[in-house]
Amino acid sequence: MWDNTFSLFIYELKKGLETNTSIKLSNPNLPLTLNTSMFEALQRIQEAFNQQIRTTRSANISLTSSDRSSVYVEITYTQTDATKACPSKNLPLIVNLKEVSTQDNGKLMFSKEDLNENGHFFTENNTLCTIPPSRGTFRATRERPSIAICTPVFKRFKVLELYIQYTVLYLLPQLIQKGYDPYLVIAGDEDEFKVLEPYMVFENVIFLQHFNNLGDKKNLLLKYASKGNFDYLCFIDSDDLFSINTLDSLIKTCDGNGFWSAIEGFCFLDVASMRVGVFEGYAKSKKSLYGWGMGSGRVFSKRLIAAMDENPFARKNKSMDYYIRQSLDIFAIPKGRRLLPYTPSATIDLPIGLKSDENIWGYDAYPLKEVALTHPQVNWLPQEIVSKIKHLP
Repeated sequence: MWDNTFSLFIYELKKGLETNTSIKLSNPNLPLTLNTSMFEALQRIQEAFNQQIRTTRSANISLTSSDRSSVYVEITYTQTDATKACPSKNLPLIVNLKEVSTQDNGKLMFSKEDLNENGHFFTENNTLCTIPPSRGTFRATRERPSIAICTPVFKRFKVLELYIQYTVLYLLPQLIQKGYDPYLVIAGDEDEFKVLEPYMVFENVIFLQHFNNLGDKKNLLLKYASKGNFDYLCFIDSDDLFSINTLDSLIKTCDGNGFWSAIEGFCFLDVASMRVGVFEGYAKSKKSLYGWGMGSGRVFSKRLIAAMDENPFARKNKSMDYYIRQSLDIFAIPKGRRLLPYTPSATIDLPIGLKSDENIWGYDAYPLKEVALTHPQVNWLPQEIVSKIKHLP
């Protein structure tokens, strides 16, 4: 019973080593994962393998637990002209989730009884590991500030897949180019995981298993970011697309006040008609967003994450922003220092919320000022993504 990361790890290991290399697992049914990133694990094995081949023309590597007490994978290779027997090289790269989950050592974020409600993850050697049915591993690189793009999901499958495609293939690579260490962290259930599963081959994608409750999912994502000691957390809804420039500006605004930031400028795109409208509900709505910005795209600093009360989001599916605003109000950050305000003449890229027949509140339910898709604040969206939106079923 491996998680997807470990299955892919074994596949990549076989592909990267010599053809006749033997890779033997002590017990194929154990729930195993890595205590580091897949890239680093493969690199360390390849370096040890090459060094042994150069010295003895043979290789003998054991992948062990962190305390080296158990051997889980044995890698052997011998050339016909091997000069001498090769002593075993132990690499402590493996975590046996079955052993860890039964230990009372304080490493577990939650008890077994909490698995279905809260997700399940633990720290091991500065690595944040998940236990199936959750998936993915996070290990911070102190050279780059880490950011968790946190997205609670529930159904809306066709828009969800497009959101994942855009975030994984466009936004995360652009954040890396900007100098960040970004991760997409999604909280959802089995049906949503089926949409995400093809993208789990990317090492910076995390899935936290949770049944439907928006408040609990957001609290779980907040706990994950806290446990991982992320430098930033950004909540983005699964039907909203943010440009790298806007997200970078939000992070810098958050840095400026030390706690949090949000954006007031927002537009919606009707998938069926491809109409685009700028949201004007900040001062007109009975539930005025004036001074708070949108909940989607709100950035939290590490300092804020550490200072937040446990479970600040109510355990329900509505009015999430009302409750988090109560928590944020405690920090008394002036509006001018926490917001990216909207002005029609500004050059900032507006986030784009996709409205389809999967949404409870459709495009026409909002006070909007319609603009063209070619409008300077909207035309940042990659053409490939625009084409996919046009052809959504």
